[in-house]
Amino acid sequence: MAYYQPSDENVAKVVSYFVSKVKETGSRRFTETINGVAQNSGVALATAHRVIKQLEGDKVITVHRPVSKRLPTYYTFNNDIEDFLVEESKDEQIVYLQELVRELTEKTESLEKEKKALQGQVKILNNKLIQFGEVAPTLSE
Repeated sequence: MAYYQPSDENVAKVVSYFVSKVKETGSRRFTETINGVAQNSGVALATAHRVIKQLEGDKVITVHRPVSKRLPTYYTFNNDIEDFLVEESKDEQIVYLQELVRELTEKTESLEKEKKALQGQVKILNNKLIQFGEVAPTLSE
């Protein structure tokens, strides 16, 4: 079965909508339904699915799918938005940059928690190796 590749025009429509959404919200991360993406970018629903899949594969966007279907899907737009900060007022620039700092702080905190959890698992495994008489390798912190 051949996979239908969305046209460059349709990809540009969806990317343009994502850029406008980022500018509107002042954040690279926003929620949107797939129907909303299709309607607001002027493409068919199936095309919106394919474009999002392609953009996710190209690392242009990151899709944060919730565990529950009742929760909204979050999108993070990863590309630079040319001239975005130049076009905006100083207050809008500040809000945008504060939101970006908040997002990066949340990501850092999440990675720190993950690191601590993994370090705990390593310690448990090292203790088990010691119990079995094996020499546990040392890991740098």
